[in-house]
Amino acid sequence: MSFTQIPLGDAGVIGTAVDVTDTAAAEARLQHHADAHSDTLDRLQTAVAVFGPDQKLIFYNRAFVKLWGLPESFLDRHPSDGEILDRLREARKLPEQRDYQAWKRSRLGLYLEGTREDPGEDTWHLPGGQTFRVVAPTASFRRPDVPL
Repeated sequence: MSFTQIPLGDAGVIGTAVDVTDTAAAEARLQHHADAHSDTLDRLQTAVAVFGPDQKLIFYNRAFVKLWGLPESFLDRHPSDGEILDRLREARKLPEQRDYQAWKRSRLGLYLEGTREDPGEDTWHLPGGQTFRVVAPTASFRRPDVPL
């Protein structure tokens, strides 16, 4: 039950009680579903990072930590995609760019293209000789626990 009470001065108090059992049960099922998805993604060998519309990190898996060597204490603070790019650049873990700031603006501009149907894909050739395929999902990709 959810109770609300409003004092009416000398007239007394008015109150309401609402049964929220169904709402609480639905929220619990949704959370269980989201946790199952997170657990599945965490078991993948493929690095996964999910950013919200505000460009803040909302999920990462163990493979992402292993790939980039970023401290979990940093990732747990929900840094922005730009902050992560800057940290990776400082560690020389990003492709070399003639104009890093323009490249970064282009990458972050993918967030503004909310109506695109195809994912933004890029190939990154890193200084250590590795090559990565980086995919920015379409706007239709949404985690169930993240509001639009």
